[in-house]
Order: sequence, then structure tokens, then C-alpha cells
Amino acid sequence: FDDYTKLFSISPASTAIRLDIPETAVYGEDISLTAVLTGISETDMPEGSVTFTVGREEYTVDIVNGTAVLPAEKLSGIPAGDYTVTVSYPGEGNYAGAKAEGTLSVQKADPDVGTVTCANDVLYTSTSWKDVQLQMTGSAKGRLLLNETTLQAGTESYTWTFVPEDTDNYNSVTGSIELTVQAVT
Repeated sequence: FDDYTKLFSISPASTAIRLDIPETAVYGEDISLTAVLTGISETDMPEGSVTFTVGREEYTVDIVNGTAVLPAEKLSGIPAGDYTVTVSYPGEGNYAGAKAEGTLSVQKADPDVGTVTCANDVLYTSTSWKDVQLQMTGSAKGRLLLNETTLQAGTESYTWTFVPEDTDNYNSVTGSIELTVQAVT
């Protein structure tokens, strides 16, 4: 028999990442991202971590059973807007690196205005609409305005608009209120 040596190399297995981004994300609500490594053996799960990049912020998250979850507390308070999300796995042991990209769209939230009521009696005079004092039970900060400039004696439905202080993250909202306008005698 002849002795001989044969060299060969085994390349790491290719992997891919499925990046799960919520279809609907709203400012102030919990938002988490998930990276699932695919093309892996169930008996030889990769270890290590992935790096999520959301906009300009980076987060390193450990891989557990082929999955890495960026928890909601990391993205708490992320402002409304569109963000490029990248998740990168550098590769380790038998597995090659992988990368995935997507877009996280965080929508503006509706502010908590609660119930809108009138804080005073409304008397019918030529300037009474300016004297209507609307109040709300919600916690939102902003301005609550009566939309109508002309009031009618009797009970009618009128519309109001709430304009939040933080217009970058909150929508303006409208609603209606029933007012009883008392005729001046």
C-alpha cells in the first residue's frame, strides 16, 4: 500500500436570518423584533449573539435555540417614524454569518383625551362660543378647542379638536359634545 495524505476543508454551513418586524407599530406601545436563524440543524444550534441596528442604535442580543429577540423595553419610547432595521449574525463554529434588513414604521398614537365635557353653563349671547370651557378626563397634554363659532339656543351637538403638544408622536383628534345653550331672558 502507498501512503498518501489528502487535505480537504469543510466550509461553515450557510445560514439565513428571518427578521420579524411588526406590521403595525404605534408610538408608546410595546415593540419587539425577532431574528430567527434558518438553515440550521436542530441538533446543533448556533450560539453567540446577533446585532440589531435600529436607525443609528445598536443592540446585541443572545441567540437562544436559534432565535434572538430584541425586547420591547429596548425600543421603549422610540419616536414615530420609519427606521431601517438590520440584524447581523457574525457566524460561529459550523455556521457562516448572515444579515437581514427591513423597515420598522412607528405610527403616531392617538392621545388619551378621555371624556370631554363642558365645565360651565353656556348662556346664549353673541360671544358665548368663546366662553365655552371644555375639559377632559384624559392625561394628554395639549389644547382642546371647540370647532364652532356660532352656538344655537337649545341642546345641539358640537365638534371639538384636541391638538397635542407633541405633534411628532401624537395625532390631533376630534370628537363631539352635546351642549345645552341656555337662552338669556
